[in-house]
Amino acid sequence: MPSRRWGHWNRDFPFWSAFAAAQPVDAAEGDKGSFLGRYIDWRRPLALVRDREWPGLFGRHHDPVAALCCDVELPGGGAWDGGFVLATAGDALGALALARRFAQPETMDSATAGAVRRWRAWLAPHRIETPEPPLDALANDWLRYQAISARLFGRAGYYQQSGAYGFRDQLQDSQVWLTIDPPRCRAQRAPFRDAPGLPPAELTAPCGRSAE
Repeated sequence: MPSRRWGHWNRDFPFWSAFAAAQPVDAAEGDKGSFLGRYIDWRRPLALVRDREWPGLFGRHHDPVAALCCDVELPGGGAWDGGFVLATAGDALGALALARRFAQPETMDSATAGAVRRWRAWLAPHRIETPEPPLDALANDWLRYQAISARLFGRAGYYQQSGAYGFRDQLQDSQVWLTIDPPRCRAQRAPFRDAPGLPPAELTAPCGRSAE
């Protein structure tokens, strides 16, 4: 998260998070070693061994993980409606309130539908159509989704280990907004308005200072 004093993102996470379920919880675990087991087999975690009791270890001295165990009976041909929610807020009470608010299948469905509508609205303004459907899916959806969600919003690109904005890469990524939401492109460009020089990709982007 950003530091107002030092201007960088390399500092402790200042928020609280809560992990909850829409259905009754039988057990919870906060230690990754206890969940996976001594030799860490992701395909067969120790916590999923039948009839094994979870130790329920939590605290700053454990390798953190958020795991909930719920008993679900699903008959043949039947259906089950449930879900999990991860909430983050400025304090513990706020995170708990947010988790309780969304820990309902109907609320989860509504939030998911809203996210789908937002992404469809963002990605709909222009589409390409080629003889190769995989190329269409890559260019129309995945590449733009990746740039927006992982790099611009999440700051999780391979060049953003500290959570910072890279000059050249950030300007290139911000151009995903040009045909979707030009004001967002201008806002993304604003921190670099006085930077000494523009990369070639920026010269054709009508969202900032033009080349002379």
